[in-house]
Amino acid sequence: MQILESKQQLLDSTKKSYVTTENRVKELKEEAMNSRKELDDLKRREHAIEKECDTIKMLKEKQAQQKATLEKQVAQLKAEFDKELSALNDELESVKLEIENLNKKDITKEVKESVEKQAKEREELLKEFNKVQEEIQLNNQEFINHVKNELLDLLNQLPTDQQQSLEQEVNNCKQDVESLVSRIKLNSTSA
Repeated sequence: MQILESKQQLLDSTKKSYVTTENRVKELKEEAMNSRKELDDLKRREHAIEKECDTIKMLKEKQAQQKATLEKQVAQLKAEFDKELSALNDELESVKLEIENLNKKDITKEVKESVEKQAKEREELLKEFNKVQEEIQLNNQEFINHVKNELLDLLNQLPTDQQQSLEQEVNNCKQDVESLVSRIKLNSTSA
């Protein structure tokens, strides 16, 4: 009888140990499944980050191209404005010199009036040039705003620290253009 009890206890102990082991196996299986899910999730996130990095790289390249194009256009406009302004100033000085010489020679009133008329016509041309220049400035401003809006759209797709850097570059470029236009207007006024 005692042997039976001893065997029963051993059997009960074995069953309890089996149940404990089985529960532990279930826990380990669940942990393995959770780890597998975490690994899959990490792989998906890694893929998403790589894709985002590629997108950011493309956006940076596009932004650099747009900036280079804008700087080139600004340089071309400045060269054209300077050339046109220089030619008009030279012409105006020439007319003033002609008038001064005619006054000194004291030639007939008719010739003097003719020269003054030419001076007025050239003054009108200068005014017209200033008007065209203002229109060009307005067009430039619209172009700058358009490019800035495009860049801002791109900025919204970039992380915040890159966004601030790009906004600063856009603002610097805009200030350069506005400074250039102001100098041209000042030169036109002083002429």
